[in-house]
Amino acid sequence: MDIPADLTIQGLKDKLSTDYPNLKQSMQSVLITINREYAFDEAVVPPNAEIGMFPPSPVDKLSICNLPTFQPSIPSPNPKLT
Repeated sequence: MDIPADLTIQGLKDKLSTDYPNLKQSMQSVLITINREYAFDEAVVPPNAEIGMFPPSPVDKLSICNLPTFQPSIPSPNPKLT
């Protein structure tokens, strides 16, 4: 993909949202890496960079209140405290 030299991550998200309208909602919460390091929206994409995109988790669409909770069973180091 050819991009301008001073394009930021936010600019990349905007470009992808415009070029691929079905991605617009995903661009609001996608995680992006530049050369395998997480990048904030204001980061500038350097020339020949490797860009990674991690889509939003399906959990975003679920109600967190309905998820089961798990409590690990951890033995007490001092049995007298239990």
